[in-house]
Amino acid sequence: MTISHADLLYALFDELHWVKGILESNQAEFWFPSRDKEAEGISSALVVPKNRNATDYDAEIDGVLNRLSNMYGAKYDQASAFVKEVIFKAYDPIVLREDTGAKSGLISWSAGSHLITSAEGLLGSAAKAAVSTQKRFGSANHKIKDSVLRDSFMGQTQIGSYIVTAYVPSNHAFEVSDSQKTADKQKVIIGRAVTDTLTRALKAVDGSVSEVIKNNDADSSYNVFDEAVQEGVSYELLDAISQMSDTNESSVTVSFASSDNSVPHKVYEFVVSPQMQPIVTKAKEFFERTESPVSMRVVGEIVRLDNSLDKGQHEIRLRTFGKDVPNTVTVFLSAEQYEKAIEAHKTQHVFSVTGALQRMQRGAEIVDPQEVNIEPTALSQPDGNDIKLSSKDRRKIADGQGSIF
Repeated sequence: MTISHADLLYALFDELHWVKGILESNQAEFWFPSRDKEAEGISSALVVPKNRNATDYDAEIDGVLNRLSNMYGAKYDQASAFVKEVIFKAYDPIVLREDTGAKSGLISWSAGSHLITSAEGLLGSAAKAAVSTQKRFGSANHKIKDSVLRDSFMGQTQIGSYIVTAYVPSNHAFEVSDSQKTADKQKVIIGRAVTDTLTRALKAVDGSVSEVIKNNDADSSYNVFDEAVQEGVSYELLDAISQMSDTNESSVTVSFASSDNSVPHKVYEFVVSPQMQPIVTKAKEFFERTESPVSMRVVGEIVRLDNSLDKGQHEIRLRTFGKDVPNTVTVFLSAEQYEKAIEAHKTQHVFSVTGALQRMQRGAEIVDPQEVNIEPTALSQPDGNDIKLSSKDRRKIADGQGSIF
């Protein structure tokens, strides 16, 4: 990707914390260092031409870059190399900021290390949820987490509050699994899917916290976090948020790399206030009480089909047969699997799903099932008369003993 000198200049202004003056003419803009830079002894303004069609425009921009270089010396070279690597190679920055109140720029190691732990937790949980959503992952989807953490980057510390920045390469293909069992499934996800999932999950946490506050922190109101699981919220995400300060205001800002060589644009800012943390901790405990997913095969009748275009989900509900399974199970299918479900529902046949079953406060869910099948057992007679299956018949079907008709 070719970087114009003008694009480089504006990116450097952003990286070096310069601001555009209020006054400008038809021919030029006036840029000034921020107050922090003035404190460092850098106080000169720079005049930047506006007419990109002018014959001397490139030469004028080069002159501004030279003056900026003279102001900063070696620091200019570092900033220039950083901008060329991060901004123009399409990285999505995730910025964690905490207002420490420290005037000297120094904080204790223990006061700062938790923010790095939180950043790693946010990245890891978003990576796992980008593949499949679960209430609690444990060791599941560990390959994608390892892949994202290995191939993402940590940025240099910025001036101001205590800041940790993670850079996710937005177009990089991260490995989901090296297992042969996934030969017919998605093997990679793009970096943007990770940052997009993190954005959706943080928005869902924010909305869930607001709902709990509205209901005066009633225990029953925490069920709203169950509904947020499909947006990427998990025990691991809540644990990462809980690592952030419970005394100072913190924030997580997600930005997306731009396609036009400009600086990344902010997509969402998630503010973590001290008042939020007790709710996040309680929600984490609510998720912690959840049993780990169990791999199993469930069999039953499809009683609901929901092809949600706005969420990009293909959802069915099974009324199950057999013992030791919830009466109803909600299943989130791929587009191909959903077509099978439509056919089973249309022909009134038993449907089976194999995957990790997660018991919820109400019912249970299977996300990203390994296998689905239209079973040979019909739920109705050829003449259309409904059949009332006995408990014994249902158990036989659930046990995989074939058609009973």
